[in-house]
Amino acid sequence: MRQIQTLKPQALHPRDRDATRSACIADLAPEQVRWAEPNELTLLETALPVRELSLLAKADRRSIDPVYATHRWWARRPPGVIRGLLLASALPASENHDLFWKLFSSVEPHLTGLRIHDMFAGGGAMLVEAARLGGTPSGTDVDPLAVKIISHELEPPPAAELAKAGAELLEAVAEKVGPLFGGQRNGWRSVHFFYLHYVTCPKCKESSCLYRNLIIARHASRSGGVLRNSKVVAFCPSCFNVHGLSRLDQKELRCCGKRHHLRSGSLVTGKFQCPRCFHRGGRTAPLPRGAPVSARSIHHCPYRQTQSVGSPGDSHNL
Repeated sequence: MRQIQTLKPQALHPRDRDATRSACIADLAPEQVRWAEPNELTLLETALPVRELSLLAKADRRSIDPVYATHRWWARRPPGVIRGLLLASALPASENHDLFWKLFSSVEPHLTGLRIHDMFAGGGAMLVEAARLGGTPSGTDVDPLAVKIISHELEPPPAAELAKAGAELLEAVAEKVGPLFGGQRNGWRSVHFFYLHYVTCPKCKESSCLYRNLIIARHASRSGGVLRNSKVVAFCPSCFNVHGLSRLDQKELRCCGKRHHLRSGSLVTGKFQCPRCFHRGGRTAPLPRGAPVSARSIHHCPYRQTQSVGSPGDSHNL
């Protein structure tokens, strides 16, 4: 079991995250709030606003918190719910929900002087939210990766060092994979890219692209999802032009004088099927490290479209 040391909670205070204070929320000093005594019933046990916290977690599920985005954790708890649990466990059962939501919305460190310990810290949501509320966080976890992640969340590196490391990383990545991404062209900057691998048919020796179907993206109409001008974005397998389709139930794409079924592809049930001679190959394992990759980059906008096609002879070694 590894101990997570108590670090600087000031670095995580909401003030440092450009938090805004609502004008309708009254400022409450920590000494004005009475916390529950040991063995006293709390708001957590008697009147936790479960429905409201659930709706809050649903609304926040697509928001990106830079502290939690430092490293992926597969079972991270919703920060808003954790914040509510901490406040409810500290408030006596006699308090009402008005005070609870005032404390919840305030940026003041209301839990100053209280210590919060999490014996199974995991992704660190409990400790981070405790630090944001002004408490003194500490925790333990058997996983050394969890300890590393939480230590970084509680005490992030200086901004100058982080900016320097980020610039070095971007430079290294640009040198490695920069040729696969188009830069700014005629005042337009590409936002989305898609790439297709070229494979060679063992029977007819012709090279063709490997893809499961012609659909690049769909407009799912989900809360917080990407807004698209078209219901379906698909590409033509002959000229690789990108098309925006107006109906979600559309089955075919017309281009190059042909009709292409949107669900058709050269990768069928895990095996390559040559679109020219219809020979079906055996194994379609991922390309080995260092294998040449031919990239076809499509730059698309609603007004004009350009292509940058890499032939098998112009491949980049990754």
